[in-house]
Amino acid sequence: MSVVPLIWILLDGRDVPIPTNPVLLSTIRLFVPTAKPPTVAKVPPVVVSGAKGLVLGALVAAGYSKQAQANVMANVEKESNFKPRSEELGKYSAKTLYRLYGPPGVPDGQPANGKNKVRFQTLQEAQSVVDKGPEAVGDVIYGGRMGNDKPGDGYRYRGRGFIQITGKENYDKVGKLIGVDLVNNPDLANDPEVAAKIVPAFFKLRLKKPEDLESID
Repeated sequence: MSVVPLIWILLDGRDVPIPTNPVLLSTIRLFVPTAKPPTVAKVPPVVVSGAKGLVLGALVAAGYSKQAQANVMANVEKESNFKPRSEELGKYSAKTLYRLYGPPGVPDGQPANGKNKVRFQTLQEAQSVVDKGPEAVGDVIYGGRMGNDKPGDGYRYRGRGFIQITGKENYDKVGKLIGVDLVNNPDLANDPEVAAKIVPAFFKLRLKKPEDLESID
């Protein structure tokens, strides 16, 4: 489009793009002093809301880099899909428990290189525990470790929250970091706001520094 027709269009009040070429723009301004180059529309920032927003906000507040944030968010999605929940110990079948905690290298037990502590010598033993209910399952697979030192602790301190925090010791340490008594109130780990605070605190205990989160599994 030549300069003159463009000027006449502008003078005629039509809405047309203003050229960004400085020479052409200067020429047009001789006739239309108020002519300005087009402005580039600003793309609004992406707002993350809901559970994802709570977790992301907690990571930002903890000073984690964007890469670390992405890694942790992926980990949380894998663990709970951003839905704080309690581990469903009642869903385990005897076969599943025996495959996880049976003797390594035996039929239906752990793989030959399995590293889990053997908690069932036979499939029948696993079935006996399953028949007693989820509390019994929790005590067998979590009892005597991770700070669980009393009957019932294995079930009481089963996995919860966005990151499935597990074990009395972890509930105690993480609770102190975020200022919440999780030992006496373990179900608070499923409160979305508390669960979000638990995430960076949990990784702080495991990996010590935010920089360590640049690469996590």
